[in-house]
Amino acid sequence: MAPNFGEFIVTALFGTTHEFICKDVLIIVHHNDLAAGFSHHGNNGGGGNGSNAVFGASAGNNIDSAYENVFIGNNAGATVQTGYYNTIVGANAGTVLGTGTANTTLVGWRAGLSIQGGTRNTVLGADALSFVNATSDNVAIGHTAGKN
Repeated sequence: MAPNFGEFIVTALFGTTHEFICKDVLIIVHHNDLAAGFSHHGNNGGGGNGSNAVFGASAGNNIDSAYENVFIGNNAGATVQTGYYNTIVGANAGTVLGTGTANTTLVGWRAGLSIQGGTRNTVLGADALSFVNATSDNVAIGHTAGKN
C-alpha cells in the first residue's frame, strides 16, 4: 500500500530510498534526488550523489554519480551517468550525452541529442547541435543549428 503524503515527506527528509506509484507514475526519492516518470530512474533507485531532478519516461535513466542536474522530458539525459550542473529540457534532448558532460543547457526536441563529451554548451532549438563529438563552449540557437 502506498504511503500517505505525510509518510512520504518524513521518509524523504531522512534520505531513505522511497518509491511509490501515483496514478501509474513511479516517483522515487533517493539521497535528495527526485525522479518521476514511467520507468526506473538511475542505477540505484534515483542514482546520483544528490540533488538531481528528473521528470519523464526514461529521463536520467542511467544516473550513477551525476549530481545537480535537471532532466525534463521523455528520454532527456537518458544516458548521463557522471555529469553535473546540466539542464536538459525536451523529449530526446541530450539522450546520448557522453560521460562527464557538465555545465550544459539543452532546450528543445532532440537538442544536443548526441554530444559525445564536452562541457559548457548552450543549445536552444529542435535538433540543434544534435550530432557532434567532444565539443565544448558552443552556443547553438534555432532549429537544426550546428546539427552536424
